[in-house]
Amino acid sequence: ANAEQTLVEWNIAVSDSSIWTFDRTFLRRYSKSPTPRAWRMNSRVYKDLELNESTTWIGTEYHGLVKLDQRSGKQSTYMISPVERGILSANYVSAICKDRTGILWLGPNGLRSFDPSLGKFKEYKHNSLDSFSISSGGVVALLQDKHGFVWIGTTGGGLNRFDPTTGKFAHWKHNPDDSS
Repeated sequence: ANAEQTLVEWNIAVSDSSIWTFDRTFLRRYSKSPTPRAWRMNSRVYKDLELNESTTWIGTEYHGLVKLDQRSGKQSTYMISPVERGILSANYVSAICKDRTGILWLGPNGLRSFDPSLGKFKEYKHNSLDSFSISSGGVVALLQDKHGFVWIGTTGGGLNRFDPTTGKFAHWKHNPDDSS
């Protein structure tokens, strides 16, 4: 007889003092305590978190950005754009990076920044007439370096570096003919 199997997606993240696991429904924090803390999420957790000891920012599949207050368990949802005609993809967050100033950088449907103190999003789109715009809307990875630049890995647009002080992007693309 064929047994029906259920696929459970597990992901792991690490912060300074804890290990986190998350699946479609639950977020768990393991630290020095023998019992992990667990929160039932109101929407499906995707693969990226921005962690600290009191507040966790979570990218979700269709419900934008979720702020989890670890002390109270309260979840606040920040929708990136209003849901129009049943299209939820604009509220899909698969990459998160928090910079030194507290701004959150989000992907994948274009690059967006979110200022938690104002509750406002800003969008950065590719503009073929502007060589200093982002090269692609498919953001898959985000990182801020020690100089304050935000590095953006994209699908089809290569690597981008964003300078928050100038608002300009620089681009690097793979050249298959270059063996160096």
